[in-house]
Amino acid sequence: MTLAQPVYDSRGRVLLTEGRTIHPTIVSRLNAMGIHMLIVEDEVSSGITLNDLLDMPSWMDLVQGLQSCYRQAKDKNTIVPKQVFDLAGKLLSELQHRPVLLPVPVASATEELAPSAHAVNVTIWSLLVGRMRGYTALQLRDLAVGCLLHDIGKALATSDSEHPEAGFQLIKKHREFNLMSAHIAFQHHEAVDGSGFPRGIQGAAYLEMAQICSIANQFENKLSEMTIPPHEVLEWLMSLSGSRYVHEVVQAFSVAVPAYMPGTRIRMQDGRSAVVMSITTHMQRPVIRYEDTQEVLSLAEHNSVMISGIY
Repeated sequence: MTLAQPVYDSRGRVLLTEGRTIHPTIVSRLNAMGIHMLIVEDEVSSGITLNDLLDMPSWMDLVQGLQSCYRQAKDKNTIVPKQVFDLAGKLLSELQHRPVLLPVPVASATEELAPSAHAVNVTIWSLLVGRMRGYTALQLRDLAVGCLLHDIGKALATSDSEHPEAGFQLIKKHREFNLMSAHIAFQHHEAVDGSGFPRGIQGAAYLEMAQICSIANQFENKLSEMTIPPHEVLEWLMSLSGSRYVHEVVQAFSVAVPAYMPGTRIRMQDGRSAVVMSITTHMQRPVIRYEDTQEVLSLAEHNSVMISGIY
């Protein structure tokens, strides 16, 4: 088993290069640093494309850049708008040139980088949904800025319940940012039925962009912190349609975000084992390879072939 992507420390220095053989002692040391996931290549995953995955150096640059923004908020109670716009611009450029854009798992980063890695990934999921909803370039930029900064209030607030308003107040101080971006941070823990916080708003007062960020936040949290498979998280999010989120936003998320990531080992309805190779035209119908015959099949072109679960 060898590394398919390099491993970095919290300062962005390469710890292990791509192609390095992984030994149990190395895994133990990485776990101690808070790195709990590695992107590897073995006999099963050989040939799987990682073209849809944001490359590790680019992802790490985004994560470190955002970490710098959060530190500045904590130390100086300010944000440098140009720095945030630059980060948003890099993500928008990636989105523009890719039909599918997948983030690097948060568990691939050190514990120190996890908060900013989370925010970068939330932004990527949100942008996929925004594109699905037909947002303009400016709307996507405002969505990206709001999502990148959705948790920046945690650098200022004394309790978790206070961080949405703290973030809102900090972002809106800077006139360069659209007020919509500030409201994304303010509302990302609200709910359509009024059960959210900090204000308990409901109905149309809960902005669509904030709902997208909130769903992406929930999705990313469950993927990284609770290690629940994406398809199960999507099913859970669908159950919140009409109560926590409006149906149109939940539907867009379920269509825009893949249920099975490349490299996932799956069990087919006929009992055969397979591995997800890539995602092409349909987020829930990937290209798979059967483990017994090595046959490659696009599920988007074979509607009668069904996935029963993962293993």
